[in-house]
Amino acid sequence: MKTTVPLGLAEQAEIGAYVDSVTGAPTPVREALGVGSLSIGSALAPAVCADPTNFFNQADGFGESAPVTTDVLAQVRDFYREQGASQGAFMIVPPLLPSDWASAAACLDRTSRHGHVKLSCDTETVLSTGYGMRRSDPARASARSSRTGRTGGPTS
Repeated sequence: MKTTVPLGLAEQAEIGAYVDSVTGAPTPVREALGVGSLSIGSALAPAVCADPTNFFNQADGFGESAPVTTDVLAQVRDFYREQGASQGAFMIVPPLLPSDWASAAACLDRTSRHGHVKLSCDTETVLSTGYGMRRSDPARASARSSRTGRTGGPTS
C-alpha cells in the first residue's frame, strides 16, 4: 500500500517532533541548554542556544493556518534574538513563500545563505536501493536490547 503524506502534515510532524524532543527534556537540561520554543499559528520555532550546530534553531510549519507574513517572520526572528541563539533559520516550503519574499527578507535584514532539499519516496523504494537500509528484525532488536540494556539504535 502506498500512502502520500500531505506536505503540510509532513512539515508539522517533523517540527513538532523537534519541539517535543527538546522541550520534553528535564528542567535542568532545558535550562543548561537554553531551550525554548515559540508557536505562531501553525509555525513552531524551537531554540537550543547551547547547541553549537544550531540544528534545532529552525522555524518550520509555516503557512498551514495563516499566510507567511513579515510580521510572523519578525516575531520568529525576535524570539531567536531574545533566546540568545547565535543563528536561526526559516524553513518554508517554496509553494508557501510569500509572493514578496525578497522584499520581506530585505525588510527583516535576512539573507539566504543556503537552501535545504528534502527528498522523499515510498519505503519500498528506499529499502530496495541497497544503500545499507534494511527492514529491522524485531528478534534481533530484542536480543540486542537484552544484551546491552538499550533499545533502539541501528541494527548491526
